[in-house]
Amino acid sequence: MDCVFISAENAALQITNYAAFLFTIYNSLKKNEIYEVKLPNERFITKTGVPRILKSSQKYFDQVGIKYNNYFSSTENYEEMSKRLQQEGISTFSHDFNLSLLMGREEDRKENLDLINKGLVYGNKRVNLITYDNLIDRHQYLHQRVTRFGIN
Repeated sequence: MDCVFISAENAALQITNYAAFLFTIYNSLKKNEIYEVKLPNERFITKTGVPRILKSSQKYFDQVGIKYNNYFSSTENYEEMSKRLQQEGISTFSHDFNLSLLMGREEDRKENLDLINKGLVYGNKRVNLITYDNLIDRHQYLHQRVTRFGIN
């Protein structure tokens, strides 16, 4: 899979053989954000019986909460990523980062919020769950702001 790094300077770097995610650095924020993107039709909880997190959803939560956290916390990986980013003119990032998972729909998340939130905590890290409905709402909000202020 491919990995795309996007910085505040609008620079992009393609790195192959890494997990598929977006990594962003914003000048106004001091923390990096690592995103894993899944499909909008992915469900979180079983439809029948006692509500429980689906194995596939737990696998995605673990991918971000454990694998990505371990990978980006590693000093060896940090040094390699820093070198590659500097070659592209992107400033080096810190080990302090947020983890986010874009997946599913808001209605499904709201129905089982407590159960889902428990599945997103990994030690002192918490995976931020963003649904496609959240993404659409954010996009509409930003579009309205841009339109209101006449920015093209």
